[in-house]
Amino acid sequence: MEAQTTKLQNLNITTDETDDDAKALQHLHLTSDVETESDAIFERDYIVDDDDDYNDDYDDDYDDDDDDDYDEDGEDLEPRVTLGVLGERPQNWHFFLPQHFPSKAGGAPAWLDPVNLPSGRSSCCGFCGDPLRFVLQLYAPHERKGTGYHRMFFVFMCPSMSCLQLDQHEQGKDRAANPRRSVKVFRCQLPKDNEFYAAEEPKGCVGSQCSGGIALARWSRERFMSNTQFTRWFYSSRRRERWPEYLVVDKTEPSSSTSSGDDKSELMGVQGQVEPDVMMQAFMDHFEADEDNTCWASFRDRTERERSQVLRYRRKEDAEPLWAVSSGSLSEADIPSCIYCNGPLGFEFQIMPQLLYYFHVEKEPDPTDWATIIVYTCRDSCDGSVSYKEEFVRVQFSP
Repeated sequence: MEAQTTKLQNLNITTDETDDDAKALQHLHLTSDVETESDAIFERDYIVDDDDDYNDDYDDDYDDDDDDDYDEDGEDLEPRVTLGVLGERPQNWHFFLPQHFPSKAGGAPAWLDPVNLPSGRSSCCGFCGDPLRFVLQLYAPHERKGTGYHRMFFVFMCPSMSCLQLDQHEQGKDRAANPRRSVKVFRCQLPKDNEFYAAEEPKGCVGSQCSGGIALARWSRERFMSNTQFTRWFYSSRRRERWPEYLVVDKTEPSSSTSSGDDKSELMGVQGQVEPDVMMQAFMDHFEADEDNTCWASFRDRTERERSQVLRYRRKEDAEPLWAVSSGSLSEADIPSCIYCNGPLGFEFQIMPQLLYYFHVEKEPDPTDWATIIVYTCRDSCDGSVSYKEEFVRVQFSP
């Protein structure tokens, strides 16, 4: 565990700073309403050179069109991935309020539906029974589904490493058996016309111009605090039990040709000048023979393109996560069905280990550690009587 933490501490991590609060707010949501460079996954789902043509009208829904996998010459294109990095904390805390639909990490959740919250066993660790701690939330509207006009994911986990280790034995069990989990992800969605939010976000809703306190556009503070479930979540998430709070800013993953990084040949000497010795060659042969280590090396190499990434997002039918290790990775046949509609699940996003650095988990009594948290969601983004639907989570450790 100490070695794992040392790895994270030695990473060269940077943050993308925003000029002001208004600029930060403009880049919070994974949506295709505004055509910006950072909203890449929705308008342009593959990395191309600046001179190449692309389709501005690409939509964000699952697509079976195989032509997207090739350029005009029939050559393979690298799937375009949207990254999440942590931005500066806004000077005005109102940007974290629910009516702004923030994508954020740490702090307390800004619930989309403030009434029908997760309760009972779903809000607690399946092993120690303690309330789960909020990790992050991601705003990702389903623009071709009216009931998914507002769509938010909420990630929670137990901060105890002991519980996460027990979770490893449960995550492969049949979901119908209701396995115990220490990591949970909930999806909540609302149509454009709903009882909580105005159809359009109020202009200039900042500071004293906002609706005040923790109220939404159509709800008063008193109505919020009269809700039993909301007050239980609000006060159980005391500040001393929260991780530091940040906005999550989206950006396009750099291509392999534009990303910075040291040439790996330098680790072995300049090519053509220095040959690796016998011991080093034997070590490399052994390393490459281990599938988990090989996968881990590929994982680290890919994340080096943007060292500050805390999230990777790509919602497409053929989308696959960036696996940290090969053992425990899922094939198409291994992915379970949605427990609500029995429809197929698909990969949508994953959380990256740099987030542990920003959360200062090394100060915890039993600090958690993981390589990645991978989330599969209902491809149809199904509706139903349950407001917060639990999606499927796969957690991987480093080798």
